[in-house]
Amino acid sequence: MKVAKKSSKQSRQVSSPRATLALARETYKKIDQLRGEHSRSAWIQCLIEREEERCARERFAQKLRKQYPADVCRETLALNKEFSKIPGSTGCQPAAAGSLRRCIWILGIELAVK
Repeated sequence: MKVAKKSSKQSRQVSSPRATLALARETYKKIDQLRGEHSRSAWIQCLIEREEERCARERFAQKLRKQYPADVCRETLALNKEFSKIPGSTGCQPAAAGSLRRCIWILGIELAVK
């Protein structure tokens, strides 16, 4: 009786789109509490996508901040202050009550000036 020998050629390994994530038990418990009815994998993928979007927005905001010098920020704040005196306008509100930082909005990006 002949015994089949294994081929010396290694079989091709098909790369799987899946990966295993090793986390502490407490982390898995927290994920399970927060994810609700969504599967763990789908919920984590959603977190990753949101983080990628947030990082892209932050990079875009950094570019805009570099292009927006401090003197232009001051001029814009002055214009916002004048604009807020017009009846029916909201003007630019401080970032937080009592805050030394004031905000202006340009293209939906918050730029702060001390």
